[in-house]
Amino acid sequence: MAVINGTIKKIFYRGRGGFAIGLFSTINGETITIKGVLPAIREGIKCKLDGEIVIDEKYGRQFNVRNLLFDAGDVDEEGLYRMIFVVLTEAARNGNTFLFYEEMLDELRMRYGISKEVLDDTISMNDSEKNDIVVDEIQDDVKRFYLSDIYRWEVSACENLKRINQSAENFKDDEVNIDFDKIENQMGISFSDEQKEAVKGAISNGVTVITGGPGTGKTTILRAITMLLREMGYIVALAAPTGRAAKRIKESTGYRGYTIHRLLEASIDDKKDEVVFRRNQDNPIEADAIIIDEASMIDVELMSILLEAFTDSTRLVLVGDVDQLPPVGPGSVLRDIIDSEYIHTTS
Repeated sequence: MAVINGTIKKIFYRGRGGFAIGLFSTINGETITIKGVLPAIREGIKCKLDGEIVIDEKYGRQFNVRNLLFDAGDVDEEGLYRMIFVVLTEAARNGNTFLFYEEMLDELRMRYGISKEVLDDTISMNDSEKNDIVVDEIQDDVKRFYLSDIYRWEVSACENLKRINQSAENFKDDEVNIDFDKIENQMGISFSDEQKEAVKGAISNGVTVITGGPGTGKTTILRAITMLLREMGYIVALAAPTGRAAKRIKESTGYRGYTIHRLLEASIDDKKDEVVFRRNQDNPIEADAIIIDEASMIDVELMSILLEAFTDSTRLVLVGDVDQLPPVGPGSVLRDIIDSEYIHTTS
């Protein structure tokens, strides 16, 4: 590892994620090509670079930057927001939807030498959203930093959960009269009191969560709910985040399971090179009730897209164990829903 001091002489390339290639002039008069995650560099800025010298077959001698520090006065607003973007992008890869102010400040201090005063002066300008960042002040002196896309997904998921929970047909406890003896005879099992409560909760509420570890009978509950809703005349769709989990629905319940992407009729837009969903708020999923198994695997983006495709009257049942199979993308959606204590949950 080595440390070099000097000035950014020229920038050849700058990517959205912060990766950059440039020319660096050291205080000793040496000129060397630098590359790495350098979100705030601009031509003429002075900084200290920490990294290692390597020999590239194509470009020759280069300095691979691991860390960089700026003089406080050399960081402009745009550069600081690029730093924040890089920190949040890395946090999202680690499953986080946001960072608290103190967490962001610690990262900026450690990585780039940014002071509290510089951070406060910049975010007080309220220009964060133009830099794909949202600074959400949920209460006095409590700030959270989001990537704007993740903020939008989180807000959308919350609003749609509330909409569905309030709009779908709800029943009072005394209105739910389930003949469990009949269901037990049909299924050849005997329900526990907790399992009966879970089934009643799914029938009674617009949105319900059924959780618990392995061996707690979630699959049995899922079968019973599906049977009951179908007998009530509901069109029921069962889905899971992955193909393997969707296949297990069929194997364990006898009912066909879809992937969530298949349920949303996802396809690839070759021109934009991105996934598009035919089912959305303008063309919702044609089902009266949707049951999602292995719901712990759903990240905030997929949950947002899924809930946008629900009609007001569509019932939602989420089945999963928060201690199993975490999402690949950011967010712990199932855990957050349970912790909110807003949605009916049976464990």
